[in-house]
Amino acid sequence: SSVVRASAARFPSSAAPAVVRSLTARRRRPMRPFCSLQGGHGVPHWRHRLATARLWRVSQTLPLAQAQRGFSSVEPWLDRAESLKALEGRDRFVSKGMRSIQNIGVLPLEDMDGPKRMLFQEAKRLGTAGKWEEAIAIVADYGREGNEIGEAIRFTVLRACTRTFQSAQAWQAFRDLRDKHTAAYNLMLVMLSRTGHLHQVEELVQEMRAGGVPLDAASFTSTMTAYGSAGDTVGVMRVLSEMEAAGLKLTEIEFGAALGACGRNGDTARAKELFAMMREREVPSHVGHYTSLITSCRHSEDAAREAWSDMRARGIVPDVVAYTAFASCMSAPHALGKVRELLGEMRAAGIQPHAFFYCELLRAASNDEDDEAFIQTLQEMDQGGVPRNRRVGILIEMHRRRMENLQGERHAQHRAHEGVDGPAARPLAQP
Repeated sequence: SSVVRASAARFPSSAAPAVVRSLTARRRRPMRPFCSLQGGHGVPHWRHRLATARLWRVSQTLPLAQAQRGFSSVEPWLDRAESLKALEGRDRFVSKGMRSIQNIGVLPLEDMDGPKRMLFQEAKRLGTAGKWEEAIAIVADYGREGNEIGEAIRFTVLRACTRTFQSAQAWQAFRDLRDKHTAAYNLMLVMLSRTGHLHQVEELVQEMRAGGVPLDAASFTSTMTAYGSAGDTVGVMRVLSEMEAAGLKLTEIEFGAALGACGRNGDTARAKELFAMMREREVPSHVGHYTSLITSCRHSEDAAREAWSDMRARGIVPDVVAYTAFASCMSAPHALGKVRELLGEMRAAGIQPHAFFYCELLRAASNDEDDEAFIQTLQEMDQGGVPRNRRVGILIEMHRRRMENLQGERHAQHRAHEGVDGPAARPLAQP
């Protein structure tokens, strides 16, 4: 009865009959009162979570209640992941799993009994779903009862925190680990590199080397990403050389990370150097590599066209991301016409533009001071059901200000031409 009353209070009303049916159909021995199983962080106790998973499939009933109570706020992670979510269908360099190959977070399971193994699986599921608060809470409740928390469970908590970019909680979970192995360091390096903490990445790498913890491919790749986020392409090339000197094979993943750093920082020279290294080592290049090369040429339309022609000559089919990168390199005059031409080519190939490509159309229309085309592009987005992201809002505000300034300049010129500003503004009278 305590479980039914608590479920009626915490879960949707339709869940209470399911609880009763589950109790009568599956659970024969009495349960402890729900109130005595209540956890400390506003989430059910770990024993209750494991029991409910057996009773009525927690994956079907908890999400609604979690949405109502506002569990697991991961807005920072969602903000960073928005651009990736908008690029569905990208093959990610055809890397066959990328990070799973490089052992970002693979840990052999220790011998665990039934409850501990169920706790591990539940904490892992919560971490994968981005619900780091609940993962921490059920593990903490388990430890407060005097149970030994194994390294595999601690590692799962660290994984949940790093996946959602919860820096403070991740550092605490990392410090709680007794045996800091390569996989644990990699989780921290991935999080810190993507959030731009180069100094902390360098400290962790030095700590690994001082402690005799081997650096693997994921460790070097995350370090390159950190240098790229800091705008240090020289550091990226140095790490790539250190990786090869350590006896690790350079694959399309490592070159992709280095090229991505060069692309973000507009370093075309080093991007071309990386392509030369790939061909020398017979590493295949994919559309993602060429996208980074084209992105590095955003200040030189001629260099971008050269890279685009080379990609097409090698039989590599561009996707929507590659088209967007190429569109960002189109410069005045007539930038809008060039981007519109790319749009027609995309649609002829059966590729639909996403919000980021429309941003390039808006940018080109604004640079060409074509207010009508700008409004028409927005209407086309709305009619096609393309959502407006934050960058669209920024472009709208920038275009509004540009058109207001342009209108003010034209008005001032008109007033000067008409002589409204007085005799000083009039041309000299002819004799």
